[in-house]
Amino acid sequence: MNTTMQIPSQTISLDITLDENVKLADVKRAINMIKGIVKVKTKTVTKKETGLERAFEDLEAGRVSGPFNSAEELFTHLGI
Repeated sequence: MNTTMQIPSQTISLDITLDENVKLADVKRAINMIKGIVKVKTKTVTKKETGLERAFEDLEAGRVSGPFNSAEELFTHLGI
């Protein structure tokens, strides 16, 4: 009598962000050592600019106004 046991498959998704000093080939080699079926997808992520970085760029480019002593001064400057 032959019996087979079926183990439900599980899908595990793992996102890894690598420091620029880490070699992708080394990470792939380590992942491939895991038993089972492993699919490795790579994508390059560019650094997103933060609001603070954009604000400093505006400051350096002279795209700022003020300071204003009151909200009324600000509204007058804006033509509101």
